[in-house]
Amino acid sequence: MPAFLPRNDFDALVSGLAIVAAFVLGIGRVSARWLLVLGASVCILANGSRAGFLGALLAIAVYAVLQRPWQSRKNGPYIISAVCIGAAISLVMLAADTLNMEWSKVLRKLIPSENSDYASALNTSEARSLAWSRIMRYVEYQDGEMLGLGFGTDYIQRSGAIEFLSGDPSVRQPHNFVVSWYAMLGAAGTLIVLLALGALLWQAARAYRASELEIFGWCVISGVLVASLVGVIMESPFGYSTFVLGIICASFSSSKHTEPTWDDSILWRRPANPRKNADS
Repeated sequence: MPAFLPRNDFDALVSGLAIVAAFVLGIGRVSARWLLVLGASVCILANGSRAGFLGALLAIAVYAVLQRPWQSRKNGPYIISAVCIGAAISLVMLAADTLNMEWSKVLRKLIPSENSDYASALNTSEARSLAWSRIMRYVEYQDGEMLGLGFGTDYIQRSGAIEFLSGDPSVRQPHNFVVSWYAMLGAAGTLIVLLALGALLWQAARAYRASELEIFGWCVISGVLVASLVGVIMESPFGYSTFVLGIICASFSSSKHTEPTWDDSILWRRPANPRKNADS
């Protein structure tokens, strides 16, 4: 497989993580960060992948919840203004029916309309639902509800789900990591995996005082998980390795880091009056 083969779902997710990394890790100057945000946003919208779009959106949302950048006295007004301007432009474009532009391909797939992109996306969603149902029925037929069919079983071909997944014999995954784990590990194994992931997400919810690297790790984990529900990401080496990278970053406990003593609010404080202090 070529080293730089484009993957629409994963590329859109990486664009979202680039936005998070620019602000969480403090990459580059402020002007360069906003240029990166603009370029990455265009890439996410023009990519056309719903899985990558949802993953990138959730990664940015997790960053916003954990970091709460709008509360910063220094950058908060700029961030709020940028969000309001972006929302206003989006509403104007929707009202003007300008979604035929190529860079808004993912929006054409998500917003109900009569265009061919939305119809194609709807057909793809229905086909994948039928494929997932076919796989689950095959697992039950093989008495693999509890322990699954094991690793290495070509359940895509044997269940007949391949006809709903483009019909290409090279397709080996159902575009949903939960269905894939259920087929291989059964209900018991899938439950163990989901409980472990739930524990990770619970820890993330308590990470309000986490370090920058830890926050970035939770953004990676959340984005990969959501994108893997409707795309082949977690089942692939590049997606799995990225997920492991997120776990490694998130494993740096905030207790190992001292809280920063710098408060950007001092930039907004008025200087003390030395004459008044001398009189007192």
